[in-house]
Amino acid sequence: MAEGPKSHQYYWRDYRGFIPNDAFAGVDNLYVAQIVDYWQMPGTFDPRTGEAYTERINKVTVDANIKLLCDRNIENFVWKKVHAYQLTESKLDDLVIGGSEQNSTLYIGKVFHEGQWKIGKVFPPTHEFRGLRIWKKNSGRYVTDTFEVLVYNNRLDANRVCNCTIKKCDSSIDNCINLLQILCDPFADDFYWKNVNVDGLTPQLLKEAIVGGTDGKHPFYIGKKYHEFRWKIGRIALPDTGPLKGLILLTDNGELYMATNFDILMYNYDEWGSNSMILFYGSILLCSVSAGNITNILLICYYCVLIQLFRVGNQHNYFWRDYKGTIPDDAFEFEGLVVAQIPYNGLLPATLYPKSNEAVSECFGRKVSTKTDIKVLCDNYHENFSWEYVNVNNLTTEKLSDYVIGGTEGGSTLYIGKVFHEGQWKIGKVFPPSSQWKGLRVWYNNGDLYRIEDFQILKYSPHLVNQFDVRNA
Repeated sequence: MAEGPKSHQYYWRDYRGFIPNDAFAGVDNLYVAQIVDYWQMPGTFDPRTGEAYTERINKVTVDANIKLLCDRNIENFVWKKVHAYQLTESKLDDLVIGGSEQNSTLYIGKVFHEGQWKIGKVFPPTHEFRGLRIWKKNSGRYVTDTFEVLVYNNRLDANRVCNCTIKKCDSSIDNCINLLQILCDPFADDFYWKNVNVDGLTPQLLKEAIVGGTDGKHPFYIGKKYHEFRWKIGRIALPDTGPLKGLILLTDNGELYMATNFDILMYNYDEWGSNSMILFYGSILLCSVSAGNITNILLICYYCVLIQLFRVGNQHNYFWRDYKGTIPDDAFEFEGLVVAQIPYNGLLPATLYPKSNEAVSECFGRKVSTKTDIKVLCDNYHENFSWEYVNVNNLTTEKLSDYVIGGTEGGSTLYIGKVFHEGQWKIGKVFPPSSQWKGLRVWYNNGDLYRIEDFQILKYSPHLVNQFDVRNA
């Protein structure tokens, strides 16, 4: 995925009462937040209070509509001590974008001030408000030209990890397992091997086992055994699913070896609950030979990456990326249109037209559009999204929990709807039935408001994906 001059793969998740596992802890258990207070601005999120803080003349405090900065690999974020004048144009490309204000891009900085760390907005040196601007305890703002700025190095991404080679893994399964523990940190402790007999593979035990593949009808699980003087990883065929049962390996001379006693790869769900998503890439069918085989190594590397990609600890794993003129690969598109979000009297769902780089929505009874500060809705699996025909009056609180949250306006949560109107699809904001503005609100081509109570609403139904053939990678 390419976004702008450099491939910045970070993204923003809505805060819904708990910290996503891929959120970046900026310092001292404080997180990098993004809020809207007329402008879209970076700030400090404190999970102890559930509030985010930033500066706009004085201290701004919000407890709703907060986004948290996330990345698949938080090692990509680095704080660097700088003076504002050192932030030349070329160096700005390496910085994390936190929002915009006064027609200027905002970056993210931090400083230790009044006995505590504060994360705030950084204006570039060419702007009259250059430097880091944060708040004072009592009132007013604090401005400094010397601070730490958040840099994005993109040192660890999916492509680099998945291009693991035999040399990198040193042809040793033990080294590859160590690599898994490093890449999946802090999640590695949730995985463990359990010694079992094939007849002991009960349904209750398999609920906590990692699914590694399928024959189209039955799942395969992941096992290992010490065989021919080294560890081997292979697929586990369950009893009553075919002629083979147990851990299937290959001997050095290429013959099948069936083990009835082996270790099965398990996962501890207790901390994350039943809504956690564990997604596995790598065909277990290809991983039945020795540790020096490249397939084994690819299996483990894909496994590491995907576990960290999708284990977010919440039911809704979609997120928002900044739009920089290029549609991200994981953006949700619909007939050439993209579901977007723009800051305007809150945060509004919108239609992004990629050909014009313009996002359009409705506000105050009129069509509104922008070419800046646009976010696009993303998910690694677009099949999680679906459009459902509804009437707004039938949207109960229970049903609303299944729909994608698109923003907020006037104290109301907004959802995402679409309608075919004036010969084209329009994606816009949906107010729930409890609001005086209930229904889907889009625009006429002449700029006036068009409101409708029957429309399609965007639903989110996470699916568990459990197979992928590394030969197609």
